[in-house]
Amino acid sequence: MREAVIAEVSTQLSEVVGVIERHLEPTLL
Repeated sequence: MREAVIAEVSTQLSEVVGVIERHLEPTLL
């Protein structure tokens, strides 16, 4: 059960990080 929760959270975190990177890229470049 705990492994499934950790996998779910890590998946959502990676998606959020991807969206943030997409928003920050134009500013950083």
